Amino acid sequence: MKILIYILVLFSFSNFFSPLKKYTKTEMVMGTVLSVTAFHTQGGEKLLNELFQLAESYEQLFSSRREDGVIFGINKNSSGILKDDKISDLINQSLYYAVLTDGAFDPGLYRVISLWDIESKQIIPKIEDIAFAMKESGYKNVIVNGEHLQLLHNAGLDLGAIAKGRIIGLLADFLKEKGCYDFLINAGGDLIASGLYDKKREWNIAIADPYNKNETIGFIKLSDKSIVTSGDYERYFIGDDGKRYHHIIDPVTGYPVDNGLNSVTVISDNPTEADALSTAFFVMGIDRALKLAEKLTGVEAVFIKKDEHDEIQIITTQGIIMKPQTGNGFEFGIK
Repeated sequence: MKILIYILVLFSFSNFFSPLKKYTKTEMVMGTVLSVTAFHTQGGEKLLNELFQLAESYEQLFSSRREDGVIFGINKNSSGILKDDKISDLINQSLYYAVLTDGAFDPGLYRVISLWDIESKQIIPKIEDIAFAMKESGYKNVIVNGEHLQLLHNAGLDLGAIAKGRIIGLLADFLKEKGCYDFLINAGGDLIASGLYDKKREWNIAIADPYNKNETIGFIKLSDKSIVTSGDYERYFIGDDGKRYHHIIDPVTGYPVDNGLNSVTVISDNPTEADALSTAFFVMGIDRALKLAEKLTGVEAVFIKKDEHDEIQIITTQGIIMKPQTGNGFEFGIK
């Protein structure tokens, strides 16, 4: 689950003269807020209704928690036949990013993630339970041979750190197939900015301040790009020991990542890549993540943490152009 990104759109009176109409729709899908803003001619309402129906079907396809879903069945049986190309492609992409990040992104952590169940249980699991779940976890236990998938050692698949990126990519493809090219899709912080806002300007994407709710660190102008943020500041609970436990699990320890980072934002042409890498970079920490980002074409990142003096530090890759901005003075936002 990725962190919700504030979206800044600069309005203009010229909208009145645009041949395109602005359509918006927001609903709960995939356990998060899915919001779409699109500029289209006629029939935009029907188009967005169809898009949201598609989103529901993709959630069923990729979810590890829906009992009517394919992934749930694979986890239950420790095997499966990958008849759907979308499922097969996403699992293979997940394994690719697992290898690329040396396991920092790991789609085989279902047992550990279910044990923590941050949003529902809000209880620190027993040490022995975490140790046992870790023995049953890891992407190396996910074996794909053509259409056949096998899970070794009772491992389980969880595609939550990559599925939303893939889904918004599929939704973007749908809009373009229907002749709509200027739109913004935001699924709980997994975001695609396509074309221009009302054919006039790039989309302005505000990066949330992880320390102050409803505040922003700055904004980045985007067109035909994906941007995804992962952080520790929305999905968490405070344990009896007074420590904050968030939802991003370290594949090495089985506990929430504890490396000083509070937020990682990744920009990429590919929303699936941005989704996977935002989690991986958070797990890897700044130094390792920066080294990997430098090797990847078209990937940029923003890292936010506090130093030993409790001062906010913002570290970015070289290609990032971010205008500093604080406060909530934006006209259109999703939280």
